[in-house]
Amino acid sequence: GNEFIVIHFKIDEDTWTKFICELNYEYENAEKITTRTVMETLLGCLSCYISRFCMRPSFYKRLDEIAEFFERTNREILIPRGLYAKNPIEKGFRVVVCFVVVFAAVGFHKITSY
Repeated sequence: GNEFIVIHFKIDEDTWTKFICELNYEYENAEKITTRTVMETLLGCLSCYISRFCMRPSFYKRLDEIAEFFERTNREILIPRGLYAKNPIEKGFRVVVCFVVVFAAVGFHKITSY
């Protein structure tokens, strides 16, 4: 609909596709089962998850890295083009919410989302 047309004029398709592909890749890596994640799970079970107070699981570390990826992408690519994307984890991984922003003298205001 009209939503895609607005975004299409703000950012080229290759840049948007690259952003989505990188995002999917990062989430795929966060969910991978590795020797480390298996050992973290076993240690958690054996310690009644008390070990979680001492060390942060690698999955949550990856989620923090993805949040940084969103901040960096917004700051360097999207906001200069008048867009702002929210991390899909905030919407239960259902959608990437993208806002069109209007710049003011003191900052920017979100006006609508797609």
